Amino acid sequence: MNFSDALSLLVRRRRVSRVGWNGKGMFLQYVPDAPAPPGSPYQSRAYIELKDATDCLVPWVPSQSDLLAVDWEVLP
Repeated sequence: MNFSDALSLLVRRRRVSRVGWNGKGMFLQYVPDAPAPPGSPYQSRAYIELKDATDCLVPWVPSQSDLLAVDWEVLP
């Protein structure tokens, strides 16, 4: 599947991954908007995060290769 298909699944709260990624167990997931915590004027906007090979969750920005890849898959 291509990135457009993967993005559609992400916003529906499905996890996706690429066959071509080298790290074991890596995937993307959508983090929705969140209201500001009590006492804070800042609201959190939606973003995509990556679960990396070291089991850390980090904000993700796609590379050119990720955007053009057709090896995206949906995870169970």
